[in-house]
Amino acid sequence: MKTTLLMEIIILLVVFITFQFFRLEKNKSDGSTENYITKGYTIPADVQGIITTSCYDCHSNNTNYPLYSEIHPITWWLNSHIKTRKTQVNFSEFDRELSELGIQEFVNRKLIRESKLLDPF
Repeated sequence: MKTTLLMEIIILLVVFITFQFFRLEKNKSDGSTENYITKGYTIPADVQGIITTSCYDCHSNNTNYPLYSEIHPITWWLNSHIKTRKTQVNFSEFDRELSELGIQEFVNRKLIRESKLLDPF
């Protein structure tokens, strides 16, 4: 019984350590800012600061990863979270999305997504 448990723990540790050698592609762009939300819209500095600090990591093409993001399986969850959030609103592509869809269609899609996210049923 004891040796079986010890063997299972060792196997899990080996698998966990092996995962650390596989790296996923990070959410980093080439630095192009031509479609950033700030290019087409005037945003007050305090609001821009809040958006940059609170939202850009998941809702842009440049993420400042925390230290714990290097540990698998946290990396997998974090990358999945970022991809999902970028489909909702991507501040790096905001101007392009808006010009392709038109303002009314863009707002409608965002409202529909938001209502689905907020709907408890």
